[in-house]
Amino acid sequence: MTSFVAPDGPLAIRPMRNREDDFQLLARWLTDPRVLASYEGRFCIRESGAGGQI
Repeated sequence: MTSFVAPDGPLAIRPMRNREDDFQLLARWLTDPRVLASYEGRFCIRESGAGGQI
């Protein structure tokens, strides 16, 4: 049984499990170009307000 932190609404959140399939999901998410565009400082907000990669 999975214990969800936030089960209601369009997005459900649960703690990550120490299981191979959860690590595979995380690796897939962290290598997705759409995620990389704004994760961990790979995207910046310029003073003009326009976003862009540095």
